[in-house]
Amino acid sequence: MNTHLNNVILYGINGVTDLLNNNLDGDNIIATTDGSGAFEEQPVLSLEQLTQHRDRNVIICSIFVDDIVASLLSIGFHIEQIFFFHMVNNQIESACDFLISPCQKEDILYAIYDLGSSIATFDATNFAVLAEAKRIELGKKHIHFIVVPKRNFQQSIRLHAVHAEDDVNWRVNHILNPLFQCIKSTTGISYLNAREELSGILGESAHVFPSNFSLQHTQPQMGYPEIIAQTRKGVDVAHLEAPATAKRLVDNYIQHHCADKQIITITMREYNMHEQRNSSADGWSKFLAELDTDKYYPIIIRDTYQATTPIAESLSHIEQFPLASMDLTVRVALYQRAFLNFSIPTGPAYMFYFIKPCPSIVFRTFNEEHFSTSKVTVEKGGFFFEQQPEFRHHDNQRVFWGEENYENITAAFNAFEKDFAHD
Repeated sequence: MNTHLNNVILYGINGVTDLLNNNLDGDNIIATTDGSGAFEEQPVLSLEQLTQHRDRNVIICSIFVDDIVASLLSIGFHIEQIFFFHMVNNQIESACDFLISPCQKEDILYAIYDLGSSIATFDATNFAVLAEAKRIELGKKHIHFIVVPKRNFQQSIRLHAVHAEDDVNWRVNHILNPLFQCIKSTTGISYLNAREELSGILGESAHVFPSNFSLQHTQPQMGYPEIIAQTRKGVDVAHLEAPATAKRLVDNYIQHHCADKQIITITMREYNMHEQRNSSADGWSKFLAELDTDKYYPIIIRDTYQATTPIAESLSHIEQFPLASMDLTVRVALYQRAFLNFSIPTGPAYMFYFIKPCPSIVFRTFNEEHFSTSKVTVEKGGFFFEQQPEFRHHDNQRVFWGEENYENITAAFNAFEKDFAHD
């Protein structure tokens, strides 16, 4: 316990007061807002009586810290004199170290993600990083992301044409929300119940992204054209960064499992639909059997929807990280800490290009058997045969044009290791 303070005012009476009064030196004063009775034979002073003791520091022994701070400031105490007992840290803390930064509406960019025209997938990555680029351009301090549902109060006929309603809600909470948390300037994320609620948040003078947003007019989802337009103007769009708590979780894992090795992640696609697009367990098992595990530490990040099921037997001995499968912020933190991140085209792998640092290899081919892997669709996303994506942040974010098989995995890794082993 921090006991460097003495001759203080202990504000509030409870078990904490008793603990501190017995451990702090000096002639301490006991106080409550109203002031009455006695505490261990000491008189209890009121807030008003504390005006005679404004030369002392105050330690708040109460959960009503904000209210008490405001009261103390109103009678002439300075914030530098105010401390409180932090229940979680179990120690005395300075109020100055825990101040919430002020926020003015004119400093906020309201980024509106409309589920009426966009879906709750990793495609929202484009929207998130473009919103941050716009915030920087406008000189705003914060972003408030607002997810607007299809539902409205008018009972118009609308369909969940891509994902079922419960899956939409799950995806908002487990993809969109944590994705928006990976934009450092985010100070608010809202998921509305109905479209009409938006006007109550925005009011008359809000700064909105996109600037031409309208509830009445459906807009196409942001994608490659908007991203490449910014990139060609020299605008940085690599704005995804894991929050501090996610980084701590990953760093703790690394410290206790592989502190002396370089991490290699393998992001798996394991969908029950379009299984021909899934990751190659055989290819990975052969490659990993030859990997120098004295130097490298492979971690499999499984498909979220399969993370609680058994993995292919050939990969069952490889370390898995279920938390990264379930928590997108932890996934991003692990990507940032890795020497190399492998994947085939998946939603999470698209984030690679907007995370710094995020060394990566993604195996790509065209497959006309499904629209999402057809040449036309892939090129609409900014991936052109035998070329590297123009919008990538760094040369160590590579596309390997070829099937994800043992031979190609080995060739891609050897080339990457040769070029970037000393980065």
